[in-house]
Amino acid sequence: MAKKRKFVTVRPNSFEKTIIDEINKIILKEKKVCFNNKVQIASHLDKIVKKLRNYTIVRFDFKNYFNSLNLNYILEKCQINRLLNDFQQNFLKDYSNFLKYCMPGINLNTTLAEVIASVFDREIKNACKDIVFYKRFVDDVIMIVNREVPEDEIKARLTYAVNKIFYDESIGYKNKTQIHFDTKFNCFTDKDTPKSVNVLDFKISFADTITLGIADKEKIRFKKQIEDIILRYQDNDRALKTILKILARGVIYKKIRKNKTKWECKGFVSKYRLYSRYDCFKEDENFCKTVFKQAFIGLGLSVPFYLNEKCYDIIYNIKSKKYFVLDKISGVPRGKLVKIMANLGKKYDENTKYFDIASDLLKICQFN
Repeated sequence: MAKKRKFVTVRPNSFEKTIIDEINKIILKEKKVCFNNKVQIASHLDKIVKKLRNYTIVRFDFKNYFNSLNLNYILEKCQINRLLNDFQQNFLKDYSNFLKYCMPGINLNTTLAEVIASVFDREIKNACKDIVFYKRFVDDVIMIVNREVPEDEIKARLTYAVNKIFYDESIGYKNKTQIHFDTKFNCFTDKDTPKSVNVLDFKISFADTITLGIADKEKIRFKKQIEDIILRYQDNDRALKTILKILARGVIYKKIRKNKTKWECKGFVSKYRLYSRYDCFKEDENFCKTVFKQAFIGLGLSVPFYLNEKCYDIIYNIKSKKYFVLDKISGVPRGKLVKIMANLGKKYDENTKYFDIASDLLKICQFN
């Protein structure tokens, strides 16, 4: 079920956008804001789970996190105004009074939500000296304690930290921030481990050894993506073959932000490419090898013979480092990209930018 969130945006190139970006840049620098990423979390977690003995694993997230945070509360609690000049302070005050809550969609809101979440992280780590692993990705947290701790004690620790950080009575504004203790909270020791538990987009499985894998919800999402595309293009075999081939490779494209180049990978393949670095993923490998065929079978359609070709084998593409690279210099040239899009029913004139064509392809493949 999708989360019900309110999003906000600001007009590009507007005066407000300029000021917001300026304030955001100051906060990022002065507060030394560092956003965790899933690659880093998976890498650290893999090293820890192999050594686990006598442990307690806790996984939780915050309920409707962004829309529960009062912007004015964050500004006071984290002493943001001390970083800004008078004009910036006044602008931010009007901005906070207008929006009220830290709704996602604007970079400044994301930064402010991260700032106060980092304060919560420090509170947990300082209060729990027996933590051997603690990572948070936005509002999802996984924590490992190197001894058996009763669930009631864990909940008490977390509740105390939430009240201290998000409900400071000395501040004249109120948050609505709460931990999902009802449906999205897991706490277990090595004596009562479940078969597996999902954390972010990966799964921790418990058997003779502890291993990492891809979360079931991610597999379901990918299979549904394939089924949607099959139904949309089942009467256009050339287009269907093209898109399935791209899905089997995953798309890599170049992003340039502030004169810095960063390559990003889109699609299910990017997740398997990451997690296959760590443990033996026999279950995931089998899924990767059969998911295209299973999608056709699940829809009651005959399996195309071309799916036996290596280019549709996700595992082969990963091991051979076969990517679909959306870059006019080092990847798919513009002329070839235009032909691919023509197979998908899209036509462009000579003035259409490569970026716009590539964006259309990402949308068709449901990578956006």
